[in-house]
Amino acid sequence: MRGLFFLILLLTYSVSFSQTVKVGVWNNPPLSIISDNNVTGFIPDIFKKISKDQDIDVVYVKGGWEELYTKLKNGEIDIFMPIGYSEKRLNEIDFSKYPLFTNWGQIICKKDKYLNSISDLNGKRIAIQKNDLFFTGDFGLRHLLEEFKINSNIIFLDNYIEGFHKILNDEADCALVSKSFILSNKDNDIKPTSIIVQPLEVHFGYSKKLDNHTKSQIDEGIKKLIDDKDSYYYHLLNYLNETGYNYSISTFYIQKFFLPIIAFIAILVFVLLLFNVLLRKKVVQKTYELHNTIEKLKNSESKLKAILNSMLNIIFVINKDFRYVDVITNRDDLLLSPKDQIIGKSIYDFFTGDKLLLFENHIKDVIEHMHRSNILYDIDINGNTRYFESFGVPMVLGNEVFGLFQIVERTDLVMANDAYRRAMMELSVEKDKLNRILNSVSEMVIFADPDGQITFTNRSTVEFFGKSLIGGRLSELIFEDIEGNRIDFPVCKDSKNISHCRLNNNYLVLNDKKYEIEGEIQPIYDSASRINGILIVLRDVTNEKRRERELIKADKLETIGRIAAGIAHDFNNYLGAIQNYVSFLQLNDDNKTIAESIISIIKKSQNLTKQLLTFSKGGTPVFKIADVGKLVKEVATFSLRGSNIKEEFDIPDSCFCAKIDEGFLSQVVSNLVINARDAMGNNGKIKISISKVYLHKDNEFHLEEGEYIKVSIKDSGPGVPQSLQNKIFDPFFTTKSNGTGLGLTTSYAIIKNHKGELSFLNHEDGCEFFFFIPSSDDSECDKKSEGQDSKPKLDGKIKVLYMDDENILRDSFGLLMEAIGAVVVSVQNGEEALKAVQKERFDIIVLDLTIKTGMSGKDTIKKLKEMKVDSFFVVSSGYSDDPVIHNFKEYGFDGYLPKPFSLKEVKEMLENYKMRHS
Repeated sequence: MRGLFFLILLLTYSVSFSQTVKVGVWNNPPLSIISDNNVTGFIPDIFKKISKDQDIDVVYVKGGWEELYTKLKNGEIDIFMPIGYSEKRLNEIDFSKYPLFTNWGQIICKKDKYLNSISDLNGKRIAIQKNDLFFTGDFGLRHLLEEFKINSNIIFLDNYIEGFHKILNDEADCALVSKSFILSNKDNDIKPTSIIVQPLEVHFGYSKKLDNHTKSQIDEGIKKLIDDKDSYYYHLLNYLNETGYNYSISTFYIQKFFLPIIAFIAILVFVLLLFNVLLRKKVVQKTYELHNTIEKLKNSESKLKAILNSMLNIIFVINKDFRYVDVITNRDDLLLSPKDQIIGKSIYDFFTGDKLLLFENHIKDVIEHMHRSNILYDIDINGNTRYFESFGVPMVLGNEVFGLFQIVERTDLVMANDAYRRAMMELSVEKDKLNRILNSVSEMVIFADPDGQITFTNRSTVEFFGKSLIGGRLSELIFEDIEGNRIDFPVCKDSKNISHCRLNNNYLVLNDKKYEIEGEIQPIYDSASRINGILIVLRDVTNEKRRERELIKADKLETIGRIAAGIAHDFNNYLGAIQNYVSFLQLNDDNKTIAESIISIIKKSQNLTKQLLTFSKGGTPVFKIADVGKLVKEVATFSLRGSNIKEEFDIPDSCFCAKIDEGFLSQVVSNLVINARDAMGNNGKIKISISKVYLHKDNEFHLEEGEYIKVSIKDSGPGVPQSLQNKIFDPFFTTKSNGTGLGLTTSYAIIKNHKGELSFLNHEDGCEFFFFIPSSDDSECDKKSEGQDSKPKLDGKIKVLYMDDENILRDSFGLLMEAIGAVVVSVQNGEEALKAVQKERFDIIVLDLTIKTGMSGKDTIKKLKEMKVDSFFVVSSGYSDDPVIHNFKEYGFDGYLPKPFSLKEVKEMLENYKMRHS
């Protein structure tokens, strides 16, 4: 029982691995020959060898070309041979991986009606086999007839043999046949012409239903035969070229295998039976036959070249290094150099400029891209301009790809049609230039058909998307409008057709990142004014728009700065006078409570003045080293006092030292914290964090390379709507009913003045505002505690000269200083100050930097120094960006008194005076 089961299993296994392939063969001597139901010929005999080696059972189906091709498409047969390779046929059938033979078409005619060039075909009756690629192919005879406007009478037949007989019976003037057919069908009355067309490769044709395993077996057998230079394939090829395949396969095996064995036996018998004369003669005869066979094999290559050399055209074989491997022609008069001086050299040895670029691209198309290609060009030969057309096809030999270029002279046709010549030449050159231009521009260039399928992209498009878009659709590109809504690809259309339009305010989404895009969409028309394509030119303007918004922002800040400067100057003077009177009240302990209330009001007013000064040239910060971490925590805690907001600090214990204006930076932190509080409706959580980061060159914030302190204030609110994101830093823009619209604008300007950057980022759970300012050495942090606003003490009477053009400031300063115990003389400009110092000596001279009518503080100090006045000079101003304020000692001053100044700052001035005179 077990044995029976094993036998059934073995039979099933054997049946499952057996295969029978139906092979269609049509009569196409010498490539395929059908006679007396026997199938032979160059292509079938190769297949028989492969099927035998690969253990493939074969059933041959004989018939006509059209009948068998239809059966192959329908899967009624598995393989069809022989058949020429065509990219159009790939949609219906498959081809063997490796070509078996390279063939070309050639016109034949009677000797007494010989045709010299393609123009002689005009008005002639041409016999052509149906579906012949030499006629229907991209560069076939039909293409040449149409291109050169030649009218011929085409007679379609079932095979080449019918065309042969049509010529003999004068029913046709000529016929288009394959070169292989000419080898096996010779007649003294019929002669091949020099008109050669469409080189192509001969393959096995596979049904798309044939399994891949069988295809791979056959392809492997082809490769094995081609790679072995002594194989059955090359012997058959030599016999084909020599005799037109007029022999049987058995003869080949006898000559290849049995003759050497018989010869060996004969030699052995000759040694043993030297006296046997008859046997000796037989051995000599066989040896002679073997010698002849070897000589024939050696001469086959030269004979093939001789056949090719008999053509009137030129054939160049070129390798991937652009070097000439072989030159086949008998027209040496058409060559730039003798054949032996061309072989081994490259195209760079003969051509330069645009002509060199034209040939480079032509050869690359054939060898690198495995495309068929043709170009028209002209060459100066012996002082005469000659015109040629080059037809290039790839040729695979072993593992290397060569280009086979058939050069056909077109001088007679081109000279007969000068306009056509110029158009073809210019088209070839301009096409090449256009490709180079499109690949050199920075804009993305995309061509698509009217249905939106992409057919061309330039190098910039590939670099932007990181891949080729060819074959994809425009609808696959993701676009959003300014509100963040997904939109279809913005192809502009009127009621019927695509129209020209510009793209603005569109965003392209790629890998979850948005890019701001500008560009144009333009319809492309054919000669009949029909739209046959779409041209899209896109430009990534993300960085450009960002810089543009920065410039607009800066321009707005500059405009409001000019407005704010005048207001801030006068307002500062009024605050200064009030501050002086309050400081006077502070000297009396009974008035201290009232004075502190007024000072609180003055400080709030000062904040408004600082906001205005931020936009003017008087708003530049006065920097000193301070701990940013400590300042941020204090200001944030104070700003959130009395609210329901939960605060979370992520501030390490280490110092975060930077060169800052504490007042201005406090204002920034306060503005951002209050905005976050209001965005959450006074109910939520704010996280404040500080860290040090290193920004590299060309960073996204356009800051200089170096270490920065990053301050982040993140809320849990709804975030900033996309429609408002480009406006929130604009002056006077606010979403609050009681807002001024200066908070974020002021903060932005302050951070810019600190050589930093203020920005924001929306998150799913809120919005984060953050800014960067340059970091300093932590060891430089100023940890001095502020002094008390106590009454200054004077060791004796001192004289003070005070110069200011505001009466209220002169009066209030005089009242304050006299209460301290000083004697004050007030003047309103530099001219009066110079007169005063000539009358008496002053211990301290305070000069206002800006005087509306008269000599300024800067000019006055120069005169006083020239007069060698020995006093303690103090400069006073409400502006802080003037070089005199930052470098007052270089201008001759000993101290600086900002307006409005407090009692503490007056005390510091007097203490600095006493230190100098101690």
